[in-house]
Amino acid sequence: MLAVGGVAVSLLGSTGFTSAVTPPPDKIVIDVATVNGSGCPAGTAAIAVSPDNTAFTVTYSNYLAQVGVGANPTDFRKNCQLNLDVHVPQGFTYAIAAADYRGFA
Repeated sequence: MLAVGGVAVSLLGSTGFTSAVTPPPDKIVIDVATVNGSGCPAGTAAIAVSPDNTAFTVTYSNYLAQVGVGANPTDFRKNCQLNLDVHVPQGFTYAIAAADYRGFA
């Protein structure tokens, strides 16, 4: 069994207020500061910010977990920790409102 994953994360969540949140007109920049873990060797994670500045997507080009014939005993579980530098327009604050994990087996 093989598994490859990606993450899409929404940046602007609902607050308790009734007014709508308008994304900033300036571009948000997210840089990968460090990558650590058995599932993501250096250089295999990338970040893309959505055109409307409300979400970003993390893709892992080499994230692979497997079991069965030919797999090493440690291949059944992988992890990846990203430390991100998030640069946002002045006056805006962001938080993770939701996460969506995708992959295949």
